[in-house]
Amino acid sequence: EKFNPADPLPEINGNRDLIKKVMNQSFKNFNLLEAPIASGDEDIMSPERALQLHEQTGAWAVAWEGMGGAKACRELKKNYIEIRGITDLCVSTTADDFNKNIETAIRHAALVAQAIIDPKL
Repeated sequence: EKFNPADPLPEINGNRDLIKKVMNQSFKNFNLLEAPIASGDEDIMSPERALQLHEQTGAWAVAWEGMGGAKACRELKKNYIEIRGITDLCVSTTADDFNKNIETAIRHAALVAQAIIDPKL
């Protein structure tokens, strides 16, 4: 929110039942973490900016689309959960890491989403 920095940042929490359902699953080759995600129109490309954003919001990850999806679910009175596959750690190799890890991150996020729909899969 850059219109008025004094305004509190909007916050929408995911559905606790869905989060519990996901966090009770186990997956091969990757781990789950429940943590805040910041949403905005900024690529975070430096460790300094990542730390600043973490200190400001508590976020462990960033994503452009998250708040839009959260607001749409709130407006439609639908359950909301955001699942993110982490592609990079915001270091000097961020762009290369993103390209190298995007397919795996998407695959892992899809497995988590699938577990919400059918935990037996």
